[in-house]
Amino acid sequence: MLLHPIAVTVNFFSTTALFIIASLCGMEELSAEIAVAQGAIIAVFLCLSGNARSLILSDQTDDSEQNIYRFRLFMVLPAVLGSFYLSSTIVEISVELICILILRKTSEWLLEIELAHKEKHNSSRFAYIYILTNAFSFLIIFIHFISQSTKETIYFSLFFWALIPVLFLLPKICKSDDRKKDNFKFIRYIPSMGSSAIIGITVYVFRVLVVLLAGKAIAGQIFTAYALGGLASAIYTYAIGPTIFLKNENKSEKIALISSIALIAVGLAFALGSRFVEQNLFSSLFVDAVIFSIVGGGVMLFAQYKKLHIIHIFKKDVFIPDTLANILFLSSVPFAFYYFGSESLSFFFLWSALLNLILYSVATMRIKIFRDT
Repeated sequence: MLLHPIAVTVNFFSTTALFIIASLCGMEELSAEIAVAQGAIIAVFLCLSGNARSLILSDQTDDSEQNIYRFRLFMVLPAVLGSFYLSSTIVEISVELICILILRKTSEWLLEIELAHKEKHNSSRFAYIYILTNAFSFLIIFIHFISQSTKETIYFSLFFWALIPVLFLLPKICKSDDRKKDNFKFIRYIPSMGSSAIIGITVYVFRVLVVLLAGKAIAGQIFTAYALGGLASAIYTYAIGPTIFLKNENKSEKIALISSIALIAVGLAFALGSRFVEQNLFSSLFVDAVIFSIVGGGVMLFAQYKKLHIIHIFKKDVFIPDTLANILFLSSVPFAFYYFGSESLSFFFLWSALLNLILYSVATMRIKIFRDT
């Protein structure tokens, strides 16, 4: 059951893992550059993505898969150009690194459809080989990071990593498709794309704000702390959650609630332990950000359960709660930073999680009220 979610996790969070590894290996500025470039790339690609995997898995036919895949092929070039423009402005990032990250994201974006197709039809071999290949590439990257290799050597290993999804896409690209060529039914997917667009834009703007307000070195630590603390909730949202709704809908709420409580308990235990254990490896800002992010990850996980429940069970879009949550979040960032200083950066992930939980809960109640009347 977990093989396909793991493959999806690798596909979706590989760049996040990359800047985490870079930061933990002492390359904070490279970590911040990867994170900001990823934010710019996500801003573009999420605008065009929608909740594709959830839509494909919840569709009994292959219509959604075919429509989304053809649409993404059509939009690849504009997405690449838009990503490059956003990545190369505001924050200084090397062109080579931007191109590598865009190549990886573009191929991941297309491969997401094939991974959903394989999961829907219970084909495990594809996912297994994909996981192993990516694990090998990360081992090479880690060796180069830890040994402080030259910039050229690091970029070469990153280029190999970026090519992996392309290799797995080749059979699908080369295979002729004799099925009926319907036009993409765009209107059906507009709310889902609007929802993912606002999330992508928020990620990009927030990361740029943090870099501009606090600098690359601190930003690298903060982004890594958010990624570490929020990893469990993100994996649930994009990988495990849709699979649970597909395979075991009746237990989805119980699993989400237990996982959420467990994460919050871990975060509180970590907070308690950090008060009694002295360490000099990480700054207090980084440690606090990890603690708040773990607690926030527990809150966010249950918030994302509410979101998936709206999509899968109620068959409704989440454009309005997503928009409100992200507008409120972004508008609070400059105010909190100037009023409370850099210490406020450790709290933002938890604040975002609380906003999402409140607004998804309100949306769920409204849907139930309208269904009962």
